[in-house]
Amino acid sequence: MIVKVQVQLTGGVPREFELNRDTSLRNNIEAACKLNNVAGNPSDYTFQFGTSQRYLSDEDLSGDFPIPSNSIISLKLRPEVAAESSLKALKDGNVAVKKKTLFDLRDLLKDELFTRRFLEMEGISSLIALLDDLTGNTLAYGLGALQTAMEYGTGWDSLPRPFVGKLVGYADSNNPNVCKSALKILCLLSDSPKYGYNAISSVLCTPSATPSTATTTTPPPASSATSPDQQPSQQTAVAEKNPLGSIVSLLTTSDIDTQVQTLILINSLIKNAPAGPERSKFLQLLDTQQINPTLKKQLQTTDAEFKRQLYMFQRHRLNEVKARKGVNYDKASPEHEALLMRLWSATFPDVKLEARVSEQWKLIGFQGTDPATDFRGMGIVGLENLLYFAENHGEVFRKIVSTNLARKEREYPVASAGINLSQMLFDLLKVMENESTSSSSSANDHHLFPLLFSHRFAFEEMYGTAFQVLDYTWDDMNASYMDFPRVIAAVKKQIAEVLAASPLSLDQFHSAACSKGRGTIGEDEADAGEPESIKRLRSHVKKEILDLIKTQKLAYLQDGQFFKYLRPSQSKDKKSGTAFVFMKLVDQDLMYAAVSDSSEKPPNSSLTPLKLAEAIGIATGTDIPSFNKKKVSEDIVALAFAILMRDEKTSLELLAQSRDDFVNWTDGLRAVQGKQMETPETQEELKTLITLDMKVRLLDLEGIDNLPRDTLPVPPPPPDFAFVEQEPSLSKAVDK
Repeated sequence: MIVKVQVQLTGGVPREFELNRDTSLRNNIEAACKLNNVAGNPSDYTFQFGTSQRYLSDEDLSGDFPIPSNSIISLKLRPEVAAESSLKALKDGNVAVKKKTLFDLRDLLKDELFTRRFLEMEGISSLIALLDDLTGNTLAYGLGALQTAMEYGTGWDSLPRPFVGKLVGYADSNNPNVCKSALKILCLLSDSPKYGYNAISSVLCTPSATPSTATTTTPPPASSATSPDQQPSQQTAVAEKNPLGSIVSLLTTSDIDTQVQTLILINSLIKNAPAGPERSKFLQLLDTQQINPTLKKQLQTTDAEFKRQLYMFQRHRLNEVKARKGVNYDKASPEHEALLMRLWSATFPDVKLEARVSEQWKLIGFQGTDPATDFRGMGIVGLENLLYFAENHGEVFRKIVSTNLARKEREYPVASAGINLSQMLFDLLKVMENESTSSSSSANDHHLFPLLFSHRFAFEEMYGTAFQVLDYTWDDMNASYMDFPRVIAAVKKQIAEVLAASPLSLDQFHSAACSKGRGTIGEDEADAGEPESIKRLRSHVKKEILDLIKTQKLAYLQDGQFFKYLRPSQSKDKKSGTAFVFMKLVDQDLMYAAVSDSSEKPPNSSLTPLKLAEAIGIATGTDIPSFNKKKVSEDIVALAFAILMRDEKTSLELLAQSRDDFVNWTDGLRAVQGKQMETPETQEELKTLITLDMKVRLLDLEGIDNLPRDTLPVPPPPPDFAFVEQEPSLSKAVDK
């Protein structure tokens, strides 16, 4: 039976061919070679059917295998011949031949049978040996071919030891294709059982890049504590560029594929690092390379895979905390007992602990004489969180403890409350989430918390803020011991609402959590006994007051104000002096101009628009981008703010001349964006005005006894209504 098909020689055009299914495959191949003027031996060739990888056999021709008319059949070298020919060209060919062979290998290695033969002939070793002589795109082709061959998982049981170091060097190439292929090969090595994390970390983690600080997850002592958004790398700066620093720097390239592949490699290394101190050490090493602020700038990415990788990095961070929960407190462990003793010393530095089991532990808020029994629910992480707060924010923690002791009948168990707060944050941050589920879910399910990219110990810093919220909520709700579940529920709701607003920094989180609750915490809880009519009135009053405050803020923005430049928004706009920022409610634009003299407002024609609709937030404090890598005085931090734009180059960083200007502008800009006003001053103003308005509307007569129950009688009308007597001189003047 004759079937008319299209036979296509590799690199040629399809030709009409009469496939004879009644004769042998060899006879058909010889006829096809003659049709295509093939100079080689026909026995070196074979037929491959369509776009599949199926090589036709005599059984296919004589049997029932369907070959429709006009099917495309490829005439190509048999896999073993093609593999041998490719390797010979790589070994003996000139530069042009090698380049073409490497280019062709990209397609040839998609053929499983060819790849199997190529690997059997030690093709991977041949490619590796060739790389040193390649440059530019030829090197990219070579690495691409090597990557594809290695993806089959065989043929690279014994790689040269220096090869990993060369790959790291290739990853630092200016050629994106070279860089990406090197990163993909490093990922293959990281995920392989034979090489894994150790093979790559031995190259990446050079002595110059190794941090000198402790490698456990135990928090640092108070003397080395940082500000909430300060990175550990600011304490232990790496003086010179190192291999890991080169890899991390790839996250800032303009090529999104390179960024994605870099983060895939970093996540692979974290995942494959031995759990415990070794993994913690690697994460700490990444911190010294500024990975947190680098990734934090990328959180607004629209690339689904990059967002998923960001989420996986976040999960790795949370998994460090999760692992500590699984470690039970062990009284027989000297390490655990030492942590407990540090907690006592940090809380009561001038008081001696009389015995390991003692009533004194109740002063900190443990429920019994042996704190070990309180840690059962959260494991060692319950103690570590308390210790971090006590050592890194000692003054605040000691004040909480002393204030609580002064409450007497109204005190709450501080230490036990802290353990409850640890569990609360585990719930809110979904620390116990199943990682296998999260890695396979869609990009929309990958919720990112910017806070977790703000600090090496972001979880512990959030814990400290939550503790402060709990302490003042206890007073706001006038709670006693039996109210503890109700207070914890109110705090959890409070923190959840703040997290839902996605604060960009720990400073913002702390400010929003504390100011949001102060005076308003428990509007649902503390006023639970009020009639519904009073609750509705309070809600109505709050809305009116908020609208009033927003109107005042917007009026302030419309009037305009002078600010000092911290960093201009445009690269061409770098002159020193002051900048006048003029708010104009037209299409939500912020109008501004750079001036050298702050005595006179510039004309409207000289103002430049900045689209607030394209702003991603208002940064304050140490979260301002230009503050990331330098020490800034507290006076400047208190008055500085930045308008962060999607295009980082257009972000505007300013310094207010007074705290009033800072409050009015930062909260005014938030109001324009429909976000919550966060400064403590505005929240206190809101609280005061709501309280005053409610007192007036309800005629608050607290303390006045014997109020009449019946309506007072209406007095008789006056004899006349001449209530105003004119001055005599004025009367005479009027008469005249």
